[in-house]
Amino acid sequence: MLHGLGGNRLHFDLSSRYSLARAAAARGYPVYIVELRGAGLSRPMKETASSVSDSWGFLSYLEHDLPAVFAAIRQHAGCDRVFGVGHSMGGMLLLASAVRCDKNFFKGIVAVGTPLLGYLPLGLKEQQFLDLAMRWADAQSLGGVLPLRRLSGMAGRMFMPLATWVRDGVALNPSNMDEEIVTRFVRESIDDVPFQMIHELATAIREPSLSSPYAHEFHLEKISAPILLLSGSIDRIVPPASMVALSRRLRSSDVRLREIGTKMGDRIDYGHVDLLVGRHAPEDVYPPILDFIAEYV
Repeated sequence: MLHGLGGNRLHFDLSSRYSLARAAAARGYPVYIVELRGAGLSRPMKETASSVSDSWGFLSYLEHDLPAVFAAIRQHAGCDRVFGVGHSMGGMLLLASAVRCDKNFFKGIVAVGTPLLGYLPLGLKEQQFLDLAMRWADAQSLGGVLPLRRLSGMAGRMFMPLATWVRDGVALNPSNMDEEIVTRFVRESIDDVPFQMIHELATAIREPSLSSPYAHEFHLEKISAPILLLSGSIDRIVPPASMVALSRRLRSSDVRLREIGTKMGDRIDYGHVDLLVGRHAPEDVYPPILDFIAEYV
């Protein structure tokens, strides 16, 4: 299970109830939650850096971190194949890995709230946030990090800019979140983001290119593993249209796209973060993921 940008392991294991990892383990699966460099319990990043070499981007995760992670999991679990579940950028990394690696390595992939950057229609607030982060990244010459961990701690004490961004529906549907879970989430499960990553993302969204770190988006037809895509019906970070576009790029014999929301019979409409830790996620989101895995494991 692989978290997204600015996240950590708690997206998959926030509490005894809000834990896709524990729900999977309860079905008998050995579960491994990955924390990418700079996130959670991994070595912290520097907030200031003297050069680009002190930062890293998508390819660093893809070419260095994940191969080491996969090798460790295979050795520990004694298996040759894995089933990947990724949220947001975590899903992008799994798809990119599937493009690059042996086609038999992945038993299957679940991508939750995962965008196709080449088609990512953003709203005004989301675009303003990206523009602000981009200007900050350029000012830092791509070294160092955006200190979201510290800012999110302040958000828990009502530091208004980030607290508002989290609570007003941009990152989640507030109606689908228990207040104590929101407070814990913004304090503990948000991590720093390298400025290099922000710059790469903004560039790829505006100008998709074969030379981009996200060039895997042009080669998704190479993936043969079964894929389940889950989209939040009111997700403003990864709107459903972006996931529809992603599904159309995939050529696996089994590609399923499911929008999670009231029009599909779910209990509530879902944003981005609450796809994993929303009040009703254990009933609406976890079962279709685990049932899909059960078909192939």
